[in-house]
Amino acid sequence: MRIAILGKWHRYPSYYLHGMLEGFIRNGYQAMAIEFIDAGLSMVETALRIFKPNLVFCHMLFSDEGNKSDDKIELLLRLKKSLGFRVYHQLGDPRLLPRWKKEVEGGLKDVLDGILIAHKEWEAFSSAGVQLIYFPYGTLKMDFQELGDIKYKLVFMGTYPSDSWLYQKRTRFLTRLKEYDLITFPSPDQDNTTFITSEIARRTAAFVNILGDNTVKGFLSLRPFQFIGAGCLSFQMRLDEIDDIFIDKEHHLVFDDYDENQVMDLYRYYCEKKRSEGEKIKRQGYAYCQEFHNYQVRTKDLLEVLDGKREKVRYKLEDFK
Repeated sequence: MRIAILGKWHRYPSYYLHGMLEGFIRNGYQAMAIEFIDAGLSMVETALRIFKPNLVFCHMLFSDEGNKSDDKIELLLRLKKSLGFRVYHQLGDPRLLPRWKKEVEGGLKDVLDGILIAHKEWEAFSSAGVQLIYFPYGTLKMDFQELGDIKYKLVFMGTYPSDSWLYQKRTRFLTRLKEYDLITFPSPDQDNTTFITSEIARRTAAFVNILGDNTVKGFLSLRPFQFIGAGCLSFQMRLDEIDDIFIDKEHHLVFDDYDENQVMDLYRYYCEKKRSEGEKIKRQGYAYCQEFHNYQVRTKDLLEVLDGKREKVRYKLEDFK
């Protein structure tokens, strides 16, 4: 089987893109990364005709960045008819409303065979008339990084604009934590952390994970998989759905809503007083994440779902028993 992955490879090589590419190759399939945004569509067409994929996964199909959305849809529809591949669109953010134009909605089932969604509030997406598949993030394969000289006490990954109502609580919480030397990424000198996660993990005592103020059902965020899977001790704000995946004090450490005092208590105990206990949790989380939540497992399950051999992509603790 040949699988093409269309995306913004040149300027935004995301965890999703690399995870899909890595997973399919590790499962023994031929997989090709094809630039979909910064390349002309004639180049995209040439690549697809040469590779002749059986499956095409893409994102940014409904964005006009680089190439017009209508032109991208027309290209995939035309090549789907001539080459016979299936097309799946990936939605990785907690967006509740589709980005497609209303006027193209009725024809989406002609170009798309399904949509991969990273949350479960997907009612608005059912209007496309195609299969909807819950596809949570995973972790890239990487070796465990022994903790080196500590450069960062606490790290947070993500944006928190002060003028957005979606992040007001998170922004205030992170601002308070900055008094305890919290470092946030992206930073002015490091915009994309996809390729340096292991380096950050090796120099960081603990990673703090917290979603936006309005949690979307089923949206788990990339960050726990990214950092626990890289061997970093993770402090996670309490979230019921995360509890279905990671075990407190075994894979990570949990604190209550926006409580910086609990975060610092965890830091002092597991990163200073009882560092060996923190190291044990970190190693257990890493081993668990790498075994069950890597993209080889994710993509194997996904292909079985698409072929009707599996009901869902596994991600809960109970799924792997």
